[in-house]
This record gives sequence, structure tokens and C-alpha cells, in this order.
Amino acid sequence: MEEQIIDDASYDLTLSDQMRNYIKETAKWAQFIAIMAFIGLGFMALGAFFIGAVFSMMTMQMGYGMSGGLVTVIYLALLLLIFFPVFYLYRFSSKTQIALRIGSDAQLTDAFQNLKSHYKFVGILIIASFALNILMFIISLFFPYMFMGENMGGF
Repeated sequence: MEEQIIDDASYDLTLSDQMRNYIKETAKWAQFIAIMAFIGLGFMALGAFFIGAVFSMMTMQMGYGMSGGLVTVIYLALLLLIFFPVFYLYRFSSKTQIALRIGSDAQLTDAFQNLKSHYKFVGILIIASFALNILMFIISLFFPYMFMGENMGGF
């Protein structure tokens, strides 16, 4: 497969009014999604502390279980992973709106760089999620045999 190199000096992309409208509408929807995701992350962060408190009470009452502080830390770490793609999406939306308002190529370039970062981060999270699921599946296949030792299959 042959790659074509485009000479930047001879390649000048112009945006039609219809393209500007599509980009503007996309930026507004991206901003809405990002703001709703930030609100959801805030509620989830509050929930992390609530769940941590519940786990701590269960540990004290029943004498077993996972520490509430550990559950809260794990939950907050996962929220931090989710925060970054949302942040990149919000930056894409705000920079796109500014770029279209003032007609700045530099702002639009920065906006699309944030959109690229958003999709790259989401892609990496998806790959990591699939890998973790495959690993958990493999572990679940061998988990029963880890504790049986020599009593495998006997009565």
C-alpha cells in the first residue's frame, strides 16, 4: 500500500458554510456530553466515599471484607481514568467554538488535537479493558484448580 505525502504548501483546505455549521453543532453536542459527564463524575466521586463508608461498616460488623478506604481509592482511581477523555472532549468543544467565532486556524488545530487525544485515550482504555477481561477469563478457568491440589475430581 502506497502512502501519498501531501505537500502542505500546495494543500489549502477551506471550510464551506455547511462544514462550519456541522463543526459548530458537533462542538455544541460535545460540550453538552462533556458537561454531563463532569456532573456524572462528580456524583460518582461522592458515591465513592459513600461506598467506602459502607464497606468500612461491613468490615467492622462482619469481621471480613475489603477495607472501605481501599474501595474508595480504587473507585477514585477509575474515575481519574475516565476524567481525562472527558476533559479532552470539553477542550475540543470550547476551542472549536472559539476557533469558529474568531476564525483562527491555530485554535481549530488545537481543538482537533484535543479530539485526537480524546479518541486515543478512549481507544487505549478499550484495549486495556479487553485485555483485562481476557485475563480475568483465563484466571477464572484455572481458579478452581488452584485450591484443589491433589483432590482434583475425587470423592
